[in-house]
Amino acid sequence: WILYLSQPLAALYGGHGEARKKLGYSEEDAAAVFQEFFRNNDHEIIARFHPRETEKSRMMWSDFPCAVLQNPPVSDLIAACDLVIGMSTVALIDAALMGVKTVSLQPGQKGPDLCYASVRGFIPKAASLEELRKILAAPPTPRPFSIVTAGASENIVNLINRMIKSAADNRKQA
Repeated sequence: WILYLSQPLAALYGGHGEARKKLGYSEEDAAAVFQEFFRNNDHEIIARFHPRETEKSRMMWSDFPCAVLQNPPVSDLIAACDLVIGMSTVALIDAALMGVKTVSLQPGQKGPDLCYASVRGFIPKAASLEELRKILAAPPTPRPFSIVTAGASENIVNLINRMIKSAADNRKQA
């Protein structure tokens, strides 16, 4: 199973055009790249939307073969999947911690990378369809952490400390 986690970027940035100006993409662009890559694939796909997403964003999935699920907790969906793709949602960190292959998809990204997990190098980021192809074609690489390995608690504490330090460094630079 493959889980696609969408986000309401248009709602957060004042429309798809504004999201594209600031980030280089919106949830529509990420969905289009994801769908282009997986359209003729025989994987089972689950799409999960954020409650604030517009009907227009959801309509992009109406002719794409996937299950659209809202009710199960995202952690349950992640646990059932072999691959999780999203933009910058914190659930990507959850997926990586759970040991699931995870990719941040930010097609056309020109603004800041808003995904902590990809900024810190915990998961790969694809800024185009070609990059997504390369990432998914590459052999599996050891993950920097996994909740199912020895030392998981220490790994989680280290991850949190790195995220706090990164946020503090970003505030100092601003």
